[in-house]
Amino acid sequence: MTQKELQKLGQVWNSGRLHGYDDEAQANKELGHKLAKKALKEFATKYLGLTKDQFDVRSNMGGIAVSGEVTLHTDPFRKLGIYVQISQSAIGSGGSIMFRTCTSRKDYTGGPNNWADIKRLIEDPANFAALISRMV
Repeated sequence: MTQKELQKLGQVWNSGRLHGYDDEAQANKELGHKLAKKALKEFATKYLGLTKDQFDVRSNMGGIAVSGEVTLHTDPFRKLGIYVQISQSAIGSGGSIMFRTCTSRKDYTGGPNNWADIKRLIEDPANFAALISRMV
């Protein structure tokens, strides 16, 4: 992703305007999901070294009142796989990333949830990948 796209990703997910109550917020929500999907695909291939057949990236737009979430879900690439989900906090603290281990792309509960600010992915994806790699 370009630096401009990464900056926009952070702005949109931290805007507090990813819902469907008005046209502008709905447009933000659609843009936020598009950028997050692109960022997670790049993160998986460039920073985790995965091939496209080793992971899925899904988008769930959710309902009118919520941001929805964008999820990276992998097969085991060492001993375990990972489940990484970008969403907007329900308490209004901006974009966040929930991440945990999983045993396969069919494992939706996995290991304990961990949380990070979306800045970890935007500002230093290599460091975030190193953190995740230590988990698996």
